[in-house]
Amino acid sequence: MKLESRLRAIAASGLEGQLRAFGCACCRRLLPFFDVPILQEVIVFGESRSAGKFDVNDLIEIRDKSDIVYRSLYPGYDDPSADTLALCAAGEVAFTDSSLSAAINASEFAARALAKLPANLVPDEDYDTVYEPEFAKESANQLELLKQLIPAAAD
Repeated sequence: MKLESRLRAIAASGLEGQLRAFGCACCRRLLPFFDVPILQEVIVFGESRSAGKFDVNDLIEIRDKSDIVYRSLYPGYDDPSADTLALCAAGEVAFTDSSLSAAINASEFAARALAKLPANLVPDEDYDTVYEPEFAKESANQLELLKQLIPAAAD
């Protein structure tokens, strides 16, 4: 069963509260690889949100700060950089209202960010041959992480 299907099943079983925490765990995997200003702060806010402990004013402040960094990383055209995707992943867990959407999108952005790192080191004509297996590997890692965090996902 694919990751998104498992996440949807978890949401349907009433364990939706754990989904954002899973998205945060996917984002935590990014920290050793990315030196993006505010990345850790956004993830920590997402973790607070997953615990139901956040203030709307804090949300607005962190969203505004992360938006400035996002705009400095991504001009709005071309393929987003790995750094941009990492910040997008964190933004999902921090700012998306639906825990299910946050988990699905954060895991996808995080896998894309990590897959881009080695793919960016090869010539353009070899990009897909590196990116696709790296993306699949990270998706498999996330599925294992989900099973560890939410044992019901192993079913």
